[in-house]
Amino acid sequence: MEEEEEIKTKTESEDATGIKLRPLTKYEEDMMLRARIKHKQNITHEQKCWGKTFQGSAFIPKPEKILFEDFEVGQTYTQTVILTNVSFTFNSFKLLPLDPEIKDFFNIVFTPPGRMSAGLTCPIQITFTPQINSDIISVFPILSETGRIDIPLECLSKKSVISVQSNIIDFGQVILGEHCNRTLVIKNEGALGSEFSLLDKDGEAIPVVADQTMLVTQESSISQSQILESSPTYEEVNPESLFSMLKFPRSGKVDGYSTTTIPFKFSPADIGVYEDTIMIVFKNKKTSPIILTVRGECIDVPIYVEQEVYDFKVCVLNHTYREKIVLRNRSVNPMKIQLTFPKDAKEHFEFSPTLGYIQGSDKFDIWVKFRPDNNAYTMLAAFQEAPNAFNIPIKVTGANQVMPVPFSIHVELTSDLITVEPPLLDFGDVYVQTAVSMKFIMKSHSALPQEYAFVRLPQTISIQPFDGFGTLLPFEELQMTAIYRPAPVKAGTELGKDANDFYIRAKTGDLTAREFKVSYSAKLQSCPIAFSAYKIDFPGLPVGEMSEYMISVTNSSRKLPYAIEIIPPPIDVAGLKITPTVIPRLATGDMGRILIRFDSDFRDLQKREDAEEWNLEKELYNIGGKVYDFYVDEPAKRSQHYEWLIPVYFRPLLPDGVTRLHYLQMKTVVINKTLIADPEVLDFGEIAVSCRKVAEFTLLNQDTQPVSLSMDPLPPFGGFTVLNAMRVVESGQKKAIVVEFEPINQQYFEEKLTIRTGNSAVSIVLKGRGVRPELKLDPEDGLLNMGNAIPGDFVEKAFTLKNIVSFPFEFMLKKRMVGVQNYNSLVNFTFIPQYGRIEPGSSLQVKVKFNPDHSSERYYEHILIDVPNQIDPKEIYLAGSCWRRSMYVKYDKPFRWPSSQELIEEEKEGALNFLQKSADKPPRFVLTFVKDAPGLSQELQEQTRQRKIVVGNCKLNNSKNDKAGSFEILMPKVDNNLFTCDVVKGNTPPGAEQKITFTFNPPPPDPLLNELVVLRGIGQWVEILVEGRILGGFLPPGIPESSPFEVLLRGYVQQI
Repeated sequence: MEEEEEIKTKTESEDATGIKLRPLTKYEEDMMLRARIKHKQNITHEQKCWGKTFQGSAFIPKPEKILFEDFEVGQTYTQTVILTNVSFTFNSFKLLPLDPEIKDFFNIVFTPPGRMSAGLTCPIQITFTPQINSDIISVFPILSETGRIDIPLECLSKKSVISVQSNIIDFGQVILGEHCNRTLVIKNEGALGSEFSLLDKDGEAIPVVADQTMLVTQESSISQSQILESSPTYEEVNPESLFSMLKFPRSGKVDGYSTTTIPFKFSPADIGVYEDTIMIVFKNKKTSPIILTVRGECIDVPIYVEQEVYDFKVCVLNHTYREKIVLRNRSVNPMKIQLTFPKDAKEHFEFSPTLGYIQGSDKFDIWVKFRPDNNAYTMLAAFQEAPNAFNIPIKVTGANQVMPVPFSIHVELTSDLITVEPPLLDFGDVYVQTAVSMKFIMKSHSALPQEYAFVRLPQTISIQPFDGFGTLLPFEELQMTAIYRPAPVKAGTELGKDANDFYIRAKTGDLTAREFKVSYSAKLQSCPIAFSAYKIDFPGLPVGEMSEYMISVTNSSRKLPYAIEIIPPPIDVAGLKITPTVIPRLATGDMGRILIRFDSDFRDLQKREDAEEWNLEKELYNIGGKVYDFYVDEPAKRSQHYEWLIPVYFRPLLPDGVTRLHYLQMKTVVINKTLIADPEVLDFGEIAVSCRKVAEFTLLNQDTQPVSLSMDPLPPFGGFTVLNAMRVVESGQKKAIVVEFEPINQQYFEEKLTIRTGNSAVSIVLKGRGVRPELKLDPEDGLLNMGNAIPGDFVEKAFTLKNIVSFPFEFMLKKRMVGVQNYNSLVNFTFIPQYGRIEPGSSLQVKVKFNPDHSSERYYEHILIDVPNQIDPKEIYLAGSCWRRSMYVKYDKPFRWPSSQELIEEEKEGALNFLQKSADKPPRFVLTFVKDAPGLSQELQEQTRQRKIVVGNCKLNNSKNDKAGSFEILMPKVDNNLFTCDVVKGNTPPGAEQKITFTFNPPPPDPLLNELVVLRGIGQWVEILVEGRILGGFLPPGIPESSPFEVLLRGYVQQI
């Protein structure tokens, strides 16, 4: 592609000459391109010898670089270059043309050597004639058989290459009045010399010190002595600049390949650190300026004092103060010194020593002692510079130092006195077990802050604020409150005047302490009304919590009853509720109880609508309160502290009784709630007695720090127990608290669980109800008559159990007493189910199956329905009868809960058992009519005239076997119908019963028996035997159709 471009370019250039050429054909262009490429490939070739290919430059020049240095235009310079064949075998070369820009400056003399064997050399002479003063950086090209070789060619004109040894001229520390010399060396490494000038950093000329500029030549530089010997004429120079203290030549010259020096002399005139910049500018514009930094420090004379002013600050009279004055010697030689001070200060100042030697580069200590008294104000008046402030000048002179070292001592005098107004604190009349406060002014007479503390206080005295500790600012007046609270006294102790002293210990500054005496007096009196506590401090409570205190008030008077009234602050401001507030009559020696409740919340006294001026502190004071509210603008940190004085008025119940006054002091603290409970009310609902239920609530720590939990103990028999331990809760984390409720009785339970941290508390209301299982029995009386059956048959009935409480319970049927048992070892009564679980509000039917195997009227069971912890135990009485045949006869007895006596009588009386009775002796029923007498029960009253038996027919399970039966009663003939029967014959269907009533009709008593007391109650028992029989019904095999029975009727007839 490059060849094609060359061909096209050449064609275009030829066209530019004006000669019109025929355009090359495509074939001609291709052939020309191929010829050029082939020619180029034939110019050089690889050299191989003995199987090795030569690589690198075939000819090495000597010197390796053709260099013409420091040439001048118009001059001619010649140099010979020797080329050596370093290839493996024969080689040749030819010269290539130089760059067109420089080829006119060179003339080359060269004899072509032809083919050269390895190791032969060939010289080339190059003549350089510069026409322009410009550097030439190029190559001298040759072409060998193995490739092109470029020999570096450089032609360098004359230049100035100037440098300095250091760009910083540092004179270091120079003592005031002395001087220091430094030399700057300028080196020119080029062939071209140059003149230079020393200018300031802005390129302006620096004001000269001498009339003529001192020149620096190549042969010799100006010496320091020549500079000092010259008599300069100073120009106006800034006295504070470095150049006003510096002497140096302002210009000079440096030749090629040479060095020159410039001397600098620094003679400071004032103490300080100096630094400035000097710029060396060369006449040769091609040489860059050199920037120099010149600096030096002027230090003071050798002897100096560490502090120019020793400030004793504020000194208290009649106290001693010491200070060390340190002198130092900057020089290496020892020096004698002496200290002098004013004579008027000798009475209060003492220096030790005032004469001495300071070793070289060492220090010397002088101690000064200052003891001011009241005379110091007069003696030091000449040195007073402000009220109570003095400045005493001191001077130190050195033997070899003309300039003395001055310094001064500054002191300010003050007193440490504290005064109290009034000097005597008179509390007046004070009731025992009450407190009286009195305000007094404490004034500082010192210019220093004074830390104070009231010490050696009697037990009856307390000081506020801050319990008598604090700090008095200079000349401050502080209002304090002294509270006198008499100590408790025993009954019968004589009261009188209490006078004593206490002290104020004040610390003024850091060195002095002093005590001041304060006297007080009080007249003690006994109070007829005594409270169990006069000062109540409620604990700090979070918002929404509650705390209660119970105090008692006693009438200790021996003569009069008293009426008492307590005036609490408004509840919307204080949150305090006192019950009761009025005790209309407190008899002698009686005691009343007062409940004080505090509901915590942030409360602020609101401005009244009719108030023109509003002062919260004053308004609270009017209702007996004081508030300290912290971090009002930061709700998370806010705390509100209230103090209340609550008046208590009391007077004797007399027409002319005088009303007197007491006070109760109460303090409350409200903080923001940082411990949040969820939920705040934990309701367990209804729980069976002795059963347990576990529930939990969570506590969230909203504090910025971890908190450690603790809880107030719960009552031991309250039913509630906290199961897990109180742990540390991290900030922003939650803690689950597990509570167990186990009621011990049937009642409502409610307790308040209070959990506390170091700065907060939260209360959780625990609720629950202990209940006992209770069921309803149907039948309610617990009597279940199973009826009558024959052996081998059965009767089924049921009773119902209903759960009337709100929780499920389990039951079990347990036998407490049983009657006759089957001979076949099977149970008489079967219960389905015999145990189970009844859900709330549900009913359960228990089926009972009566299955006797022999005849008896004594089948019964007394069953307990056992439910754990039930309120009233439920019992059921089951009874049934079994007969040989379906027809039966029995006594007419009410079905009721039998007593033990009835069971015994039944045992004696026996039962109608056809299996055990012989066939020739029918069963007999004895019906005795009760003898009429006053005070009989209703049941016995009925039995005085009528007695009954029952005839029945059993209902069989297999209805096919059911048959009707009948009965007959054969009444004997008795005179006057003494005994009668209502039914003497009848039919009895299956499952029916017929009552037969026998009536006793005694004749009226003889009037004589009623008239004569001794004859009253005389009579005799009359008996008749009635026969009867039962017929029909279901008859098991072997049982006769007719079964007889007898009824013996007995009645008492009054007669002689």
